[in-house]
Order: sequence, then C-alpha cells, then structure tokens
Amino acid sequence: MYKNELKNMLSQNKIPKSFLFYGECDYQSDFYLKQILNLIGQSDKLSFYFDEFNYESALTHISQGSLFGEINVLIVKYQQKIPSPQLKKLIGVANNAQNSYFFLQFSGETTKARDMQKSFSKKLNSDFVRFFKPKIYEACNYIGAEARKLGVKIDNYAMEHLFMSSNQDLSMAVNELEKLSILNEPITYQQINKFSCGDGELGLEDFIRLILKKQDIKVRLPNILELYDEVKIINGIENYVVTLFMFYAYMKTHGQFNSTAILGYNLPPQIAQSRASESGRLNENQYQQILEYLLSCELKLKSSTTLNKSAYLLHSLIKLQTFL
Repeated sequence: MYKNELKNMLSQNKIPKSFLFYGECDYQSDFYLKQILNLIGQSDKLSFYFDEFNYESALTHISQGSLFGEINVLIVKYQQKIPSPQLKKLIGVANNAQNSYFFLQFSGETTKARDMQKSFSKKLNSDFVRFFKPKIYEACNYIGAEARKLGVKIDNYAMEHLFMSSNQDLSMAVNELEKLSILNEPITYQQINKFSCGDGELGLEDFIRLILKKQDIKVRLPNILELYDEVKIINGIENYVVTLFMFYAYMKTHGQFNSTAILGYNLPPQIAQSRASESGRLNENQYQQILEYLLSCELKLKSSTTLNKSAYLLHSLIKLQTFL
C-alpha cells in the first residue's frame, strides 16, 4: 500500500498482525510505527537494530503466550533481506498468536524489499507500505507536527529552509529542530543559518542559479559534493525548477505572482520577486524537457551500481544547460 492508504487504515484503527515498512524515508517509518504502537497500547516490546537481529530470539518472543493477555511486539530494523522461510515463520506465528505483532522496518535495497513484501499477504493478516522521498510541503507538515510537540514556533519558510539545509533529510531536519528548540523563542531563517547547518542550502541554491544562468559549474561542483550526494543535488534542482514552474504557471494565468497562493505560504518579498523573475526565463517546453531529463538522471544514479556518479553528474548538468 501507499502512505495515504496507511493513514486511512490507522484512522479506522485497523492494524495487521505483521507489517513491512520500506522506502526512502526512515523518519516516516518511525513516525507511523509510533502511531501503530500507540493504538496497540501497553505491550512487551523486543527490538532488534540492524546486526543485532537474532531469528531464534525473535521467534521465541512472539511465540510466547501470556497468562495476563499481555501483547508481544517484535520490532526489527534491518538492512539485510531476511530469508524467506524465517520471514514466513515470523509472519505466520504473529498471525496465529492472539497477542503478537511483528513489524519490520527495512532500510536496504528496494529490490530486496519487493521480494520480502510478497510474504506479507492479507491472507496472513499482514501488509506493507512503501514510502517515497517527501516533497517539500510534506516535509514541512512533519516538521510542523514535531514543532508543535516541542512547543516551538516556526513558520513555513523557516521549515522549508531547515529541510533543505539538512540535505533534504527529514530525520536530520527534525534533529536540528530539537536542538534549536532550546533557544526558547520562535525559530527563524536567520537562527537556522546561525545555529544549524544553513550554509549548505545557500550553497546549493547559488549553485542551481549558476546552472540556470548557463555559467561554468565545474569549479563549484566539488565543493557542493562535499555537502550533498549526487541524488540530493538532482533532487534539489528538481525542487527548485518545480517551484519556478509554479510561479510561471500562476503568473501566466493571473498576470501577477502571489507566493501564498502558489506555495501555500508567504515568501519574503525579495525572494518571491527573485523566483518570479527567474521563472520567466524559461518556457513550457523547456520546463518539461528539464524535468523529464532530471528524472531520468535520478533514475540512473539510483539504479546503476557501476556508475562513476560524480562524473555522470557533471556530464548531466552540462547537458542540462543545453536545454536553457
């Protein structure tokens, strides 16, 4: 299933006896597992993290009964594929035992996850969910929820900046938010730059502007690669170009820009004006060509195991400039 189906399932208080979480965001896996555990209530939990996993101990835990009806929960966070016979046994035991649950948080290769998801069948009261990298607005929703838990104020623009300055890593962004919460005052764009890791995001935006202005990027690229991996750089360009297209489409329809209507929150005036000006430098065909090309680059970077990624990235960015 996908995330929306999971949210709907939880709203109906339906919890499979076994569940597989996998995909591109560990934070989302932790976030929804916490919700599930809250619905289950008080339980005897046994957790294994990565190399700690021991099949015999895991099986014993969810096999054991309880005189007092206590719920047994097994949580496995793992990067390796669990052998099919072991996995099917754990799922089967959880299904047959009245008070047992098994949750697997898999952070390894997607192909391995897809093989394992076949074992999580509805016939055995089990299921799975695949998470994808969150869009900026989705990341801001999670960061906003964490901010409310911490009792700190942070506006949408600062949340976006925190996410981008954390290498678009939601777990890292939330950790930075917790650190900033000790300031006991509203968290602003300026505070993120001063106390967190804001320099990275500014450097990436500057780099993206160099690309879009068709300037030489070869000298800057090694510095950017010290802060971001190749996929994160491509993702950053995708997000930036999508934002420009949203400004472009809105202005073409309305004849003016309104960052709140376009993005759902208000950008500082000088930044909104800059986005509006940049958006008009490209036409619809260029936007389509650039975004399709970036998606193909992202796929190749993620799927190839023999690729010289830094060399491929440089080649791809130079080719991207020919579309401008």
